[in-house]
Amino acid sequence: RPIVTADDLRTAVRRPRGGTVHYVLLDASGSMGGEAIRIGRGAALAILEDAYRTRESVGLVVLAGGRAVLAARPTRAPERLRRLVLSERARGGTPLAAGLALVLDRIRKDGHPATVGLATDGRANLTLAGSRDEGRAEAETARLLEALAALGSRPYVLARARDRRAAAFAERHGLERVVVHPLTPARRR
Repeated sequence: RPIVTADDLRTAVRRPRGGTVHYVLLDASGSMGGEAIRIGRGAALAILEDAYRTRESVGLVVLAGGRAVLAARPTRAPERLRRLVLSERARGGTPLAAGLALVLDRIRKDGHPATVGLATDGRANLTLAGSRDEGRAEAETARLLEALAALGSRPYVLARARDRRAAAFAERHGLERVVVHPLTPARRR
């Protein structure tokens, strides 16, 4: 009669997928109306496509209506994110610090290396508490960008070449600026 020991038993070990997680903060505040929101959408979609090709995950944080919302947890499903990105409309104040705090919290919890693409003009005007105080909002944003960098994430600004506000924001915080082009809507026939 055979004797079964613990060494004879096998179990499947599930490991979380590694790789870099890409977070996109899509600023859909009032200052991002017109071409600016198309720039943000185009940048977000380009990151989605690149991540899909490399089998990495993308999470989407939307800054609109005075709130920062994790619209999509990191995923490898580009179609869902594509629909979310294309549906956003510019409205309300810019809670940039709240969006950065949300991403910082996710990165700390998940423990994965991450990049953070900021599709924004850099006009942070809402504090973490939700009040309109540009000076305090800017200071909170700076502190959170430093905290992200300390974790090894690589925040960068996604903006069009002639966007002076985004360029100034990137320079002020020592961030790389990636030049992007607007998402041009499909022409109707």
